Parts: sequence; structure tokens; C-alpha cells
Amino acid sequence: MALTDGRSGDAGQFPRVADGRRLPDIYTRFVKDLSVAGQPRWPQMSDAERADSLDNGPDLVWADDDTANGAAFLDSGLNQGYVRLHAPSPVVAGSSIAHWADALAPDQLMEPVLSARAEGRNGLGLATCALEAMGWTLINGARCPDFDTAAILGSADESVAADTVESETADTGGDADDDDGGSSGGGCTLGTDTRFDPVWALLLGLSAWVLVRRRSSRAGTGTR
Repeated sequence: MALTDGRSGDAGQFPRVADGRRLPDIYTRFVKDLSVAGQPRWPQMSDAERADSLDNGPDLVWADDDTANGAAFLDSGLNQGYVRLHAPSPVVAGSSIAHWADALAPDQLMEPVLSARAEGRNGLGLATCALEAMGWTLINGARCPDFDTAAILGSADESVAADTVESETADTGGDADDDDGGSSGGGCTLGTDTRFDPVWALLLGLSAWVLVRRRSSRAGTGTR
């Protein structure tokens, strides 16, 4: 859906399909505005109403009953039992609506700023609920909500050992700042306290090697 006026259309408009119609995507079918009379979901609203709704946090929520039932463990971040969506004012393209609100506690994947407390090494939390609502099949023991499936960065046992080493290192290097608040400024952001995945280091190293090879090849061609 268009968050701001641009090539995709006016703010509040759904994507245009081949025959010219504008149809709601699966994600926006679960977006509800509790501040509007009747508390409609976005597909039930006009383009203008959706445009006005874009920055209606904390009243903009993910309206899926299974997610709401699974969110009972949250200490904050709910409105009328529904999980709040990230809807700041002004609208932040690439970030608004596409995340949980940063008010959720404990921290969850799909928030605009990812902290070390929500890396996914010890389960995917409410993210599995949203994926299942949109039609994904949960496998390998994942459930809604998910607290046990180490689906991203190795096993839960490995993460415990890593956390112990990381904690000992932090004790010798000064106090750590646990504040993960603030806006991402667009898209998703890794918090300063988040571990850097070594897979990224491997990918960056490979990219640098390819770049050097290409430059060497071009230099060799130019001297012939």
C-alpha cells in the first residue's frame, strides 16, 4: 500500500494489478484502526480514510485473533487485546505499518529497531503468529507464539554459551547501554547491542574478493 504520494499511487491506495484494479495485499487485510467508528479493517476503508489512518498509533493494530491470544505474555504493546503496529507521526516510508510498535515488551522480532533481546535465537515470538495468519505453514516445531525454535542463529544451547562469553567480555569493557528506543528512520535497524552474525562477515569478505578480482581483470585487459 502507498504510504506517501509517489509512483505507486496516492497515500492510502492499494497496489494496482494488471487490469487496473487496486486490490489489498494479504498483510493489510489484518490492519485495523480502533480509533475509527466501527473499528474497520483497512480493506473496508476508503483511500482517504486509510491515508488518515497511517499515523494513528497506538490505535492501529494487527487484528488477528490467534496473534491476540498468543500475545497474552506481553507486558505492554497491546490495545484492546490486539498487538499494536508501528504507526508514528509523521509517516516513515519503509518502516511505518510494516513493524510491531516499539512499545512491545518483551522486545519482539518485527519491531523497527532490533535489540539483542529479540534476535530469534530462542524462538521467533509473535512473528510466527503473523506469518501463520498470512498463510505460511509453521514447521520444525515452530508455533504461535514461538519461544523455543532457534530458527535463525544456531541452537538455543549455543546461544546460551555465546551469551555467557559476551557477558564476561562486557564486564571488563564498561557498562552497556540497553536503550533500544527511537525510530529506525526507514526499514529495520539493528540495535547497538546486537551481535554481528559471522555469516555476514563471510559474505562481506566474499564480496570484497569478487570486487578485487574484477578490478584486476579489467586492469589486465587495459594493458593488452
